[in-house]
Amino acid sequence: MKYQVTLRLLHFGTLLVLAFALAAQAQDKGAEKKDNEKKGGILSKVGIGKKDEETKAAEREQKYQELRAKAREKYDDPTKTEFKLRVNGDYKEKRREHSEYAFQINTFDTQDERITFTGDKLKTEDTLYDNPLVQDYVNRVGQSLVPPASPHRYAFKVVMNPVPDARSLSTGTVYITTGLLSLIDTEAQLAYILAHEVAHIEKTHWFEDALVANEMVDRERARDRNFALIGIGVGVLTGGLAGKNTGAANGVMTGLFMGGATLSLLKFVSSLKTFSWDGVQETEADDLSMKLMFDRNYDPREVPKLYARLAALSEREPRVGDGFLASTERIVSRVNQVNPMMMGWSAKPLMARGAVNLRSRRQAEAPDSALLSPLEAGKPFGTSTDAEKREKSSSKNLREMEEQLRTKIEKGEVIGSGPEFETVMADLKRDNGVRAFYYDMFQMALQNLSESLQIRSEDPYTAFYYGKVLQLTARNKAEQATAMRSFVNAMALDKRGVLPGPWLHRALGLMADRNPSQSGEIVMHLKRYVEMYQQEHSGVLPPNMDAIYAYLKTLGEDTWVARPVQNVSTKNIDPLTFTTAPTATPAPAPVRVVQPEPTPVAAPVDNKRKGKP
Repeated sequence: MKYQVTLRLLHFGTLLVLAFALAAQAQDKGAEKKDNEKKGGILSKVGIGKKDEETKAAEREQKYQELRAKAREKYDDPTKTEFKLRVNGDYKEKRREHSEYAFQINTFDTQDERITFTGDKLKTEDTLYDNPLVQDYVNRVGQSLVPPASPHRYAFKVVMNPVPDARSLSTGTVYITTGLLSLIDTEAQLAYILAHEVAHIEKTHWFEDALVANEMVDRERARDRNFALIGIGVGVLTGGLAGKNTGAANGVMTGLFMGGATLSLLKFVSSLKTFSWDGVQETEADDLSMKLMFDRNYDPREVPKLYARLAALSEREPRVGDGFLASTERIVSRVNQVNPMMMGWSAKPLMARGAVNLRSRRQAEAPDSALLSPLEAGKPFGTSTDAEKREKSSSKNLREMEEQLRTKIEKGEVIGSGPEFETVMADLKRDNGVRAFYYDMFQMALQNLSESLQIRSEDPYTAFYYGKVLQLTARNKAEQATAMRSFVNAMALDKRGVLPGPWLHRALGLMADRNPSQSGEIVMHLKRYVEMYQQEHSGVLPPNMDAIYAYLKTLGEDTWVARPVQNVSTKNIDPLTFTTAPTATPAPAPVRVVQPEPTPVAAPVDNKRKGKP
């Protein structure tokens, strides 16, 4: 009985805590709503209201600088060992998470493939891009940007995913997706993106996150002791104790801040959220990245051109990204801030070394489908927060380096792209275009594949997928005809005879014409598709074989049959023959001459001794 009463009291106490917490939250929300109606904002503490964006950005930066300075002071104070231990623990935990994340990325099976209904091979995971040439090139560009005195070791890696994104980990790894790489026009733009991620690590922004997060925890606790109790109560009931760590980044603290207070901590809790001061760190990263790329003689005039392209992409599709891309208005504002600075910096097209760029080859762009960032961990290339502040900071940097840039232009030292850029981009744009196609990002796929063909027109794989995307998305007969020509081109370019897809899609295109005179050609294309598929897949029939038989029957061919085979080397092709050099006549073995044994001579007979008469 006593046990039951105790349980009831505990249950009642829990309900009281919950009711108190919910009532407090409701009261806070009501007051917050009224305050928002008056001020037009959501978080009055960080200055969000009817104030202009410049004032808000200044207030956030001032607040962040104050928090960071105080946190650093406490961290260095020998009497504040508990604070230092918490910060070190959170930072160590974050680095451990980043190491595990890197391990997962590094050990994904790049050969894990799935066969689609049409017989295409599709990788099922977003793994590291399995093109050593591209990986090596990006890594070398990145390593060239690392400050000589840096205490960090870096690795720059390309992830196979069409979503434009770039991230850095506290451990020194920088990831960039094929999607973002496919959007750049010059090596200088690549250098800017990689330098931005290097800057996050050089500035130890992850450690600063741990510092400031713990300082904010202490301030909230000191401001209202009851708040911590309410927050923890709500946190426990909503799963706030799920984390392994008891510091500010995990566990109870997750529930605490989800309970209704310091939303700006969410970025350290989860990399999918952002600090309210994230723009301050982005500005610092921009400042250093511009310096790093300029020290390597990369052309800073390419930076606003990169943002101009991102602005065009963002305008057409508001769901364009969840990582580095900012809102349409803010990117456009950034471009408008930076472009006027470049008016006096125009140069002749070939004035810069390595002036190759892909901009002149690109046609008008159209909206992409929704994009989601595949890189969950790490510092992003940028966020929508405080974009205007970053614009002004970038403009200031460009002003300061104007005279130096003019001097470098006159000496021909400014680098737009290195000699490898086109070769690397031909492969990357092709492969990212194929990947984008399977993400239903059709405009990016068409654009990537088209640009890849312009760089390397003899690639049958690129021609096939360009036709495939265009055939699927064609709006008129002209586009359908272009797709058919692309299939024919792919068939002609496939000198090795290893690409069955164009034969199938060419046949489907001819069937759509419903021209009886083309029946023989269609039948030939379908048979050739099956034969080539079997040769490339160890004798296995295509997964769409039932449909192939149905097409053939419709065309009057109802006797031809294809069966799985075991000996692929002898199916419809001649056996392999080998020609060897004539065998040399062996030298005669040495003849062993055997001397005959001498015949023994009989001794003379002594007749006397033998007793003869």
